[in-house]
Amino acid sequence: MKSDFVFLKLDADLPSSWNLKSKFNVTGYPTVVFANEKGEEIDRIIGSREPDAFVASMRKILNQKNTSFDEKKSKADLNNDLKAAYEVGVAYLKRDQFSLAHFYLLKASRGWDSKDQRRNKLLTAQLGINAKLND
Repeated sequence: MKSDFVFLKLDADLPSSWNLKSKFNVTGYPTVVFANEKGEEIDRIIGSREPDAFVASMRKILNQKNTSFDEKKSKADLNNDLKAAYEVGVAYLKRDQFSLAHFYLLKASRGWDSKDQRRNKLLTAQLGINAKLND
């Protein structure tokens, strides 16, 4: 699996990292961004993880390597793909972009029943919006 990745580590405090931090909207540390060979984001891991959990997340992301975030967003926007809408919503939620997360998660929720556990993500986005409004 190690040969499937190219590792790049940046010091977030150095000006040389600011362009990439801005491009990938990195706001918290540690953040690991997984991008394809075109530099398009596939997914990210925010926060620390136990090694086994981190490797499991890497394996999951490796299975998605052929679909960038922008491609998922296009599927959600243009094709009304509810699975893609959920994945885009979760990606925005990871970035603390609560309004965008709420939009896509609400769109995805059209396919959920009332007990679907994914509704917790939608509620998290709503709480994030409320928290920002109260700041």
